[in-house]
Amino acid sequence: MTQRAHDNGPFKEFDFGQWFAENMHGCRRERHFDPDEIFGEKFGRHVRNAWKEQLLAMRDVIDAAIEHLEKPEPPRRA
Repeated sequence: MTQRAHDNGPFKEFDFGQWFAENMHGCRRERHFDPDEIFGEKFGRHVRNAWKEQLLAMRDVIDAAIEHLEKPEPPRRA
């Protein structure tokens, strides 16, 4: 994990997606361009596929949590 310092608190985990989005936003303010023009359609397809994989991973986490909650509780001792 890469961390960076903040003026008002503890270290925060570096989030590449957030960093990339912030910088792309800044670039768009400076120059008007189509990201597909620079990165190409293939880049966008990879980003969408990566996002889909993240969502599928979260689905697995949620399904496992539901299964855990649905297990019968062992009898409690009084």
